[in-house]
Amino acid sequence: MEDLIFLWPKEALVIKLLASGINFSQFSSAILWLLCLIKSTFEPEKQLIMRTWFLCKVKYAKETEEGLLKSISEQYLVDAVSFTEAEAILYDRLGSQIRGDFQVTGISKSNIVDVFYYEDADIWHKCKVTYLIADADSGKEKKVTQYMIVTAEDVKQAYDRIHESLSNMLVSFRVPDITESPIVEVFPFERDEVADQLPPGNFRPVNQVEEEL
Repeated sequence: MEDLIFLWPKEALVIKLLASGINFSQFSSAILWLLCLIKSTFEPEKQLIMRTWFLCKVKYAKETEEGLLKSISEQYLVDAVSFTEAEAILYDRLGSQIRGDFQVTGISKSNIVDVFYYEDADIWHKCKVTYLIADADSGKEKKVTQYMIVTAEDVKQAYDRIHESLSNMLVSFRVPDITESPIVEVFPFERDEVADQLPPGNFRPVNQVEEEL
């Protein structure tokens, strides 16, 4: 079996698991053990801190081509640990983007679990993703529904891209619904902040390790 490379966080760390000589059951157990080890090693003090996507509404006055001021309301998606942090991030990011004063009129927890950004499109589409998993207690299958957003020019492209983004899922899934989202921009958690919180270690960029393989 080929060596497997795991990234944690993305493009930051590399952990190499030599899986040769073990059967599928042993390999699956090793994968689960490794994921638990990664979580406990890299986030020992943040296990109780869950980051959430907050849907934020912002209102401001925008000048039209005729020189008139028009009241504009826009929606932003912010990755934060609390309502307070989400609001602080908005004021920090939008302060240089919006000319004049603006007001945060609403912040609520969204049902979005993941975001997939493609640089060649700026229209966000909300995708409903469903799949079946076995219930740990009863053993019966239960349906799981999750919502994700992806940038695409139209619904068809969004459908193709959500399948591409989820191609590594271990279970079969369906995408029964896709709608264009009113979200203007997404503010994810800064990766540099994650790197500052990692413990000391001999970590190297992924591309350096790939050259050695």
